Amino acid sequence: MKNRLFFFTDYQRVSSNGSSPVTSVPVPNAAFRSGDLSALCTAGFDAAGSCLNANQQIRFPGTTTLVPFNRVPAAQISPISQKFLALWPTATTPGSVPGTNLLSFNKPFNGTISRINPRIDYTLSKSDRIFGVYHRQWGQAVSFSNLTIGPEGESLSRSKANALAIGWTHVFTSTMLNDFRFGYMHRIGDRGNFGQGFTSPSDFGIQGVPDCLSSVPDTAEGKKCGTPGVSVSGFQGFSTG
Repeated sequence: MKNRLFFFTDYQRVSSNGSSPVTSVPVPNAAFRSGDLSALCTAGFDAAGSCLNANQQIRFPGTTTLVPFNRVPAAQISPISQKFLALWPTATTPGSVPGTNLLSFNKPFNGTISRINPRIDYTLSKSDRIFGVYHRQWGQAVSFSNLTIGPEGESLSRSKANALAIGWTHVFTSTMLNDFRFGYMHRIGDRGNFGQGFTSPSDFGIQGVPDCLSSVPDTAEGKKCGTPGVSVSGFQGFSTG
């Protein structure tokens, strides 16, 4: 076997941990959180609480009834909205748009990738050489949304990749040879929604949204499919992945 069989392998592991800055994210200020939207009326109110600019007047949904002084009574705030408000981070830096404060924070991330790469070369004879090489890579990463670094905004992604190659070189004559190669690669991965495994639409009181498939990883068999996406004009909303 001397000078005929050669083999090699290695193992690599790369870990990454850090954070990236998120700056000037608009979130509701204390007044807007309590239902006090009076700042939207820049024209001022009359004695009855009606905004002097009709376009800046708040009305109860589905009606023409005015909300006096644009202050929504606490009893009129949707329980669903209240649950999202509890999740929305607070900030103290005033924004340029009425009702907003600006949130800045460092968004953390971490991940690991492992690799192994064994290879074998074998000389069958002066005319024949074969080799085989196998590559395997696997890892996972944790990231967060641009609004919250709590479990409601956490996303886990994973990946697995396998690659195989074999070859056979045969010399027929001093001027002719055949080099045969075969390769195969397979990759699979998943990226979870923000809050996957922790929250679901029903946790916020949202009905009618079906569960995800029970086969989706980290969802408590389809019951915890993640924080639902919510978009509110003028504010940073909750995104989905």
